[in-house]
Amino acid sequence: MTLSPSLTHCRLGKSRHTVNLRRTWLRLGAGALALLTYAPMALAQEPGKDSAAKSEVLAGEEAKLEAATTKLASIREQYGLPALWAARYDLGEDKSQYRRAVRFVEGTQVIGTQQAASWNDKIHLGSCTKAMTAALVAIELSQNESLSWQSTLAEAFPDNPEVGQSPWAGVTLASIVRHRGGLPANALWHTIQQTTKDDILVERREVLSWLLKQTPPKQVDFEYSNTGFAILGHILECLHEQPWEEQISERLFLPLGIKSAGFGPPSRPDGRRQQQEDENAAAPKQSQPHGHYVAPDVSNTLKKIGSLFGGKPTFDLSPIEVDNARPLGPAGRVHMNVDDWARFLSMFAAGEESRTAKKLGIDKDNWVALTATGEEGNYGAGWIVVDRGWAGGKVLSHSGSNTTWHCVTWVAPNRKFFVLAATNCLHDQTGQALDDAVSELIRRFPEVQDDAGSAAAE
Repeated sequence: MTLSPSLTHCRLGKSRHTVNLRRTWLRLGAGALALLTYAPMALAQEPGKDSAAKSEVLAGEEAKLEAATTKLASIREQYGLPALWAARYDLGEDKSQYRRAVRFVEGTQVIGTQQAASWNDKIHLGSCTKAMTAALVAIELSQNESLSWQSTLAEAFPDNPEVGQSPWAGVTLASIVRHRGGLPANALWHTIQQTTKDDILVERREVLSWLLKQTPPKQVDFEYSNTGFAILGHILECLHEQPWEEQISERLFLPLGIKSAGFGPPSRPDGRRQQQEDENAAAPKQSQPHGHYVAPDVSNTLKKIGSLFGGKPTFDLSPIEVDNARPLGPAGRVHMNVDDWARFLSMFAAGEESRTAKKLGIDKDNWVALTATGEEGNYGAGWIVVDRGWAGGKVLSHSGSNTTWHCVTWVAPNRKFFVLAATNCLHDQTGQALDDAVSELIRRFPEVQDDAGSAAAE
């Protein structure tokens, strides 16, 4: 299942959801691919193109790039990661360009093989999917006058009398997207999937039916809820009679130029497994990374105990092709390559004046609502929202994991840049590894400024 932010190690400051720069000092090795582009680079650059051929290193930053590459490689080795992807993007004044793009990848797609990880590999985003689902809801609310963030479940499901008669009827969309609606953390995902004959619309309808049988808590507080985001996805499905997967592909990914997105394990996305089985593919060609997990055996248990006392986290990792159950999709089943993920994150790095948000049809009020936290807590719509000095104030962050992958991103709209990191495994220290990687990219490269002023675009 997807991990709640409280179960990750994202600490970019004093709260449990932030990264502490003071403990981040790194180095890197051979085989790493690091690309620093400083000449304007189009955001719409096609996946698969050779970015290195078009890269220009800013005078004076060659040494910083080399030091960052060394540091990131050492992080991968230190924490025993099969592969590490890390990047920093600084937006340019032209809304279609970056001013700087620092990219790093090193490692293997599958541990124990020679299949090198590449920049165009698809990574699993886990709960970083939530911000995407929230953006899709914002698109709908901007175009649908009958609904708003303050609409209740009863109003969102007007044709379902069971919702209106349930104790959940008055829960609002705003409280759900901020995990303050009291919805359970998880439904019986795999049980529901196994009893609905591969019909995704039916599967999510069953999630709603399951929810209506649950008793709401007497006191509503923050409860990180994958169930809530599955319900948000199902609201859209009922409005358009179309699966969330198709809607987010057509209404969000396609307009953003995201072409690598899919659902399920990157190495075996939805729809591919049956085809391979039909072809009797005993060993399907590996073109995308596998996730990895720590098998619960005696050896790994002893190594885990040792790592708690400062030992190197040399767990025996095993590759695996699994993911969250399909009904959970809106909460955490998207995968895509890093540059495509950056297309989405760029929209938030641009801040309140995002031109891309306007192109998607998101009006100003709904756009602002995506990063608003309400009167309590620091969770917006798929984002943890905090203040950091290095970000010049507000920063957006989230992490994601399907228990075999792990990723994190930090977006600084006041400084117009963002960082991200991902690895194709999960163990007790992957959160710390990703924190160290993004901290290096924040510390190593200062805010971009030139004769035209500071970065200010998407």
